[in-house]
Amino acid sequence: MSLMAFRARMMPDSCTIRINPSVCPAFNADFDGDEMNIFCASSYPSKAECDVLLAIEKCILSPQNSMPTVYIIQDTVTGAFMMYKMNKLLKQSTLHDCIMVSHVHLDITNIRTSRDIILMLIKLVSNDSNLVIKSLTSSTIRNIIKSIFISKGGRDTSMFLGSLQKIVDRWLLEEGLSVGYDDCVNKVSPIAIEDVDVDDKNVDVVLNNIRNISQRLVVESVDKNNPLFTMIESGSKGRLNPIEYFFHCQGGREGLVNTGVNTSDAGYIQRRISKSMQDVTIQYDGTVRDGTDIVQFCYGRNNSDNSKLMLGTLIPLLIIHSTLNSYHLIMSLSLPSGWEEFIISMADELDEIVTILKREMDNGVIIFPALNDVLRAFYETPLSDVRVVMLGQEPYKGIGKANGLSFSVNKGYPVPPSLTNIFKEISDQIKSFHIPPHGDLTKWCKQSVLLLNSALTTESGSNRSHDALWQRFTKTCIRLCSAKGGVVFVLWGKTASTFNKEIDTSKNIILKAAHPSPFSANKGFFNCNHFTIINDLLDTPIDWNL
Repeated sequence: MSLMAFRARMMPDSCTIRINPSVCPAFNADFDGDEMNIFCASSYPSKAECDVLLAIEKCILSPQNSMPTVYIIQDTVTGAFMMYKMNKLLKQSTLHDCIMVSHVHLDITNIRTSRDIILMLIKLVSNDSNLVIKSLTSSTIRNIIKSIFISKGGRDTSMFLGSLQKIVDRWLLEEGLSVGYDDCVNKVSPIAIEDVDVDDKNVDVVLNNIRNISQRLVVESVDKNNPLFTMIESGSKGRLNPIEYFFHCQGGREGLVNTGVNTSDAGYIQRRISKSMQDVTIQYDGTVRDGTDIVQFCYGRNNSDNSKLMLGTLIPLLIIHSTLNSYHLIMSLSLPSGWEEFIISMADELDEIVTILKREMDNGVIIFPALNDVLRAFYETPLSDVRVVMLGQEPYKGIGKANGLSFSVNKGYPVPPSLTNIFKEISDQIKSFHIPPHGDLTKWCKQSVLLLNSALTTESGSNRSHDALWQRFTKTCIRLCSAKGGVVFVLWGKTASTFNKEIDTSKNIILKAAHPSPFSANKGFFNCNHFTIINDLLDTPIDWNL
């Protein structure tokens, strides 16, 4: 990014290059005697290349890491941070001056404080009225610049940078910021310093005792004939005398000289490399060619512009192909809405679970459901929407039968006995309910019902084989929903009831009953009236019809 095209303005009384500080990071310029070279485009093709490829608005994001190389620095960053943090009431004269220097039209009627003008500028340029900013630090501003560039383009981003810079500089002109000697003096009570000194001495005593004990243990445990121990015990190794120290510094002096002398060599090598690659171009079909030779059949192996790529969190999952009895590792770029922090916090736990499941599968064990459906419940019901949590036991066994939602099965498969009993109970309670011909409960998920199994996977031919594997994950999920408050937890059966300890009953409701399995439905599930109770508790009743 150290080669960019500017539109120059000739100043008759100036013999120096003047550039905006915001472009200094791209050139690694720091105004301490740096030299720069200017090349004037003379031909029409070179002017077109400057306008299309090298213009500043086209080079705001780096193709190396897709982060901005053009951004505000130094006092502008400090001023923007102060304006947002201090949130001071603006005088009318200051407000009018800030509006005048801005490149965009800001509605003065909605601006009262320094934070207002910053937020209005960001929201106006980015067209994001729901933007929430905790603190306007340098990294935050860079992320905002990247977002504006990707969504609006380089011209709007340049306008944002110029406006922000001029507004902050005008505000700082009146507010001021200076650092004096008093700011560097420690203003701590002498009594507090004495207490700290005492504590520091106590720590030193403890550390010295630990060091002495460690040295004694090392001496006792090391072989007496150890060569290093022999050198230490004999006293042959010690400090350097002045003459030895002088020659010891020769290496440092030589490195310092090389830094100044060899810098030009590195620049010359880079220039030769650039010259040798000037004929390498990307052609119309996506191939990278050097004249008649093909360097790459696909640029970068994905034909993607790195400066436009967004950084995302990759969560490793496993997808099962039942017909092949094999696993394939895939990376899921999108996390379930509202569950991002929870999934990321459990990434290590998920990684261990995946390793165990893969090992079982390699040994011929069949796992249900298809593992790309393991987290489906979280994708179907965002955390912010959760009003009811129905906790099941483990997924159904059978290829294509389990779909990652508790009690639910895919369309086209027979309705299991447990779900048949659930439909019967709803039908007895709610006369408007019609027993459906299928068992896909996705519609319930869309109405804020989280259909969660206590174990998200299971082995074929084995009951509750993965309960312990998923126990910590499920408990953490239930605690998260409980902390949200206002949630109805439906716990059917002994397995689900063991999780009631994770639920805060002061903020949530727990409904317990026997499991709807044919073996226990007549022992407390039928006539439990849970579906009527749930609708009575919720502001918006759930339509149980599928």
